[in-house]
Amino acid sequence: GTLPETAPAPIMPRKTFKHLGTKTKQAEEFAEEIIELTPEELQGRAKRARERLEAAGEIDTLEDQQPDSAPP
Repeated sequence: GTLPETAPAPIMPRKTFKHLGTKTKQAEEFAEEIIELTPEELQGRAKRARERLEAAGEIDTLEDQQPDSAPP
């Protein structure tokens, strides 16, 4: 028998995607943690979290207040 002059191109398998709007496993886990907070409770939690992160050295309030570019 004769061999073909060019190799056949391999057929790539198609990737399957979930339908749009289908929750991922991670989204389902986050959905279980949803709680309703008043604006005051949310503000208090955010303030305490910022203080905790500043104390741990992970964030810096002064850095957040610096301008994006250096002065001339």
